[in-house]
Amino acid sequence: MLNLNQPYGEVYGRPGVKFEQGGRYYRADFSPLDSAALPVAPPDDDASAAASEDFEQMSNAALQALVRQYSGHWRNREHAIAFLRGQG
Repeated sequence: MLNLNQPYGEVYGRPGVKFEQGGRYYRADFSPLDSAALPVAPPDDDASAAASEDFEQMSNAALQALVRQYSGHWRNREHAIAFLRGQG
């Protein structure tokens, strides 16, 4: 059972999984999921699309919008490109 008195996180994008605590996954009814029964996560199309973008050719405004979309903070062009490529 999920211990609500300990830190736990909500899981999004994994069908059948609602919470995570201590490296284990739990259903919405707080019962643990067997790791063998854990649903496979769908591919992250947004991440693969971002990896294939040619960020060097984008305007600063477009880079700013993407950084904000991925919950980042704009500092400058170089930092934005590194962030979007997963290096920042």
